[in-house]
Parts: sequence; C-alpha cells; structure tokens
Amino acid sequence: MQTLATCFIPRFTGSPIDLATPFFWFDPAWHLVDVERAAIVSTALAASGILVSALHRDLAQTDELTAVACEPRMIPHRCDRAGLIHQDFRAASVIDLRLALNRDAHGRFAYPPSQLRRWANQEETPGDFSIDAMTFPPDWRSLDDMSIKVGQLRRLSSAAVFVSLDAFNLPTIWPSIAKANIDGMILRLSGDPLATTMEARQLIHASNGAAIQLWIATDRELSAEDCVKCFAMGANGIAVDAMCNGFLHKNDQFEMTTAERAARSFGYGGGVETDQRIFETARKMASRFVADVCGYAHSCGVDRLSSLCPTHLTRVQR
Repeated sequence: MQTLATCFIPRFTGSPIDLATPFFWFDPAWHLVDVERAAIVSTALAASGILVSALHRDLAQTDELTAVACEPRMIPHRCDRAGLIHQDFRAASVIDLRLALNRDAHGRFAYPPSQLRRWANQEETPGDFSIDAMTFPPDWRSLDDMSIKVGQLRRLSSAAVFVSLDAFNLPTIWPSIAKANIDGMILRLSGDPLATTMEARQLIHASNGAAIQLWIATDRELSAEDCVKCFAMGANGIAVDAMCNGFLHKNDQFEMTTAERAARSFGYGGGVETDQRIFETARKMASRFVADVCGYAHSCGVDRLSSLCPTHLTRVQR
C-alpha cells in the first residue's frame, strides 16, 4: 500500500522530489502549543508520510539545523517572509510561496503575539498586541516579479517551489503563475473541492502545464473516499489539516488518568507518558488514513494514486 501512495514531484530544474504520500498539513497553528509538543506532533506525522508545513523556529528553540527532526518538511514563505531563517531553506523539500496575506484567528491581516514570540525566540512581546501583515516585501513589487522570486528560491534551496492562493483568484493570477516556472500550486478551497479541482486541472492542461503539480487545501474534512475522488479529478496532493489540527489543542485522551498519575507518584511505572501517547496516536491515525485511501484506490483497479482518473470512479471493484 505504501508504494501505491508514493508522491513524485517533477521539478522545472534539478532532480525530482519523492515523498512517501501525497498528503500534507498545510497551515498548522504551531503557536498554540509549546515547541516540545510541536516537535512531537510534527515528527510523528512526518514518520507516517505526511508532509508537514513548519518553519525551524516553529519546532525548535535553537537555530541548530539538527534541532528539528521533522523530515520531510514544507516551509511557508509568506509575503513578508515572517519567521524565516536560512536554516529553513536547507531543510525544505517543498517551499510554499504564499500569494495571500496572513490572517489571524479573527480574520485580520495580522500575526498573533504568541506566533511572533515563537519566531523571535522571545518570552514576551512588548504590549502583547498583534502585528499587521505586510502587503509585499521590498524584493517583490508585484505578481509580475513572481518568476524572479521563484528563481531566487531555487538558488537558495533544492526544494520544489509551489505557490499557494485562494481558488477564486486563480483565473486572474494564472497568467503570472504560468510564466513563473513553478513546480506546483496549492489551491485553498471552500466547500466541495471536486468541481474546482477539475476546473483548475483543465486550466493547467490548456496552458501546456501538465507537469505542474496541483495540490488542494479545503476547509472541510475529507474522507478517504473523498480523497480518491479528488485524485481522480486531477489533484496530486491533498491537505489533511482537519485530521491534524486536533493535536494542537488540549485533549484529555492524551493526558494520564488520575489513577495513572497516582500510581506514578507512588513509584509505579503504570501509564504511558503524555508525549508518547501523542506521538503514537498521531502516527497511527495518519497511517490508518493513508491505508484507507489506498484501499479505496485499489478497489478502483489502480496501482498508484497518481494513476487515478475520472473513468476509474465508474468501475469501483467491490
């Protein structure tokens, strides 16, 4: 089943990127947990084949390259380059060049204080207020300069370069994307992703961009069967944020029970440590999901997820 799920990313220049699966965690809110919890969750999901989006300082308090064990990794390159350090480019498998400004939990174009503290390695932010996200960085005046920016990122890293954008902006932005020689794009969708995925794939093919990877990130939770349909409609990668986000919130299932804590206080070894519970739960959940998707795909008669096409959905083998 693992071979069936393998994801192959051709690059415009350089060697292709091989990933264990076509699933990724697009926009984790790492600032909601401490770096220790972030490191545990990211490492567990990466070990199960999920490509995790994270900057070095999201996962570590030191800038040593070896401080982050999460591999492979996607790094978000925001419009204002917030949080980036040079170690990020050395560790990345995919660079996500984001074409939209960052929004906080209240919908504002801003960064929450806890996120800024994490990136700055500070205990507190003076005034503890949100910081507005910038429009465009000095080295990128407009979308007309996208190809220059993509070229710069290729010189900084051997990673595949993607751009991410809201799906409703694709028709307007596509001419600039088509000229930028990117390796792929990530579409942020709302609602049912099938029609939008098919339309985006048709747009790519009409512009002779068959090699461009199409990844999708939707605001709804997709089942294993939904994912197979999206792959058949032309998606090459699918975000699983709905499955992963729960690991960044307090959950009693990860904590030791009262009896386990009492036993531990009396010197008995009963109970599993919280960190170990989180790691094993994340790893098992991700592995089970990938296996379920592969099972549905296998019932369609294909040997790889990348081989799925619309005709396969009409002849599912039960």
